[in-house]
Amino acid sequence: RESWLTHAMSSFVNEVTSHLTTKGLTPNPTWLSNFLSHQRQQNVNSIKETAWFRIIHSNITESVQATDIICLPVDILNANIADRIVRGPLALQLLDIEDISRSRWSQVEAIEAEERGETTRGREIIRSVPTEEGENGQTQQSSTSSSATSSGPHKLILQDARGQKVYAFEMSSVPSINLGLAIGAKLLVRDVTVARGVLLLESRNVVLLGGKIEAMNMTWKAKRKQVLMAIAQDPA
Repeated sequence: RESWLTHAMSSFVNEVTSHLTTKGLTPNPTWLSNFLSHQRQQNVNSIKETAWFRIIHSNITESVQATDIICLPVDILNANIADRIVRGPLALQLLDIEDISRSRWSQVEAIEAEERGETTRGREIIRSVPTEEGENGQTQQSSTSSSATSSGPHKLILQDARGQKVYAFEMSSVPSINLGLAIGAKLLVRDVTVARGVLLLESRNVVLLGGKIEAMNMTWKAKRKQVLMAIAQDPA
């Protein structure tokens, strides 16, 4: 009986691992073992989906198995290499993003507008008005011109499962890349050109998996305004 249970558990682990690997994130065995030890549900499909949700909301330096296939080359930052193609697919998470088509001051203004409860739609400013219950259930519209939307191109800092960090630049519009992306969001990048240590992103080679790292995202948002203001005041 013990042998049968061991075989059944091994088969179960393999099934969950295969599910995550097929989606692009091969789990670290230690992370997966810890995840499974806290599961009470018996349905394998439910556990697969829960595992996927947890792994895209985790730090891949802890949850994903760092292999040469899904990680950046160890010499990725070698600026002496003019250009090369990295096949991948690379499993990467977002650490920072900036819309370089906009001035730092305009980005500060957009953050302040959000702090005031304003969002943009086209060239309209949509103001959230609290209801009597304190919910943002009503809106008022203004025809005042809003600050520029997140049109890009964007500059990103990405990180792989080994912890290596690299700059990435949006060479052509990638619909999934915008300032609404949460820090810690997971991306799969394949057949990407690397020019002097910078990944050149195009829609054909980027797939957004989603997710975020809650603590990192909150810290980034809290400090973003101060960072932009410091750079704008002292661009050197």
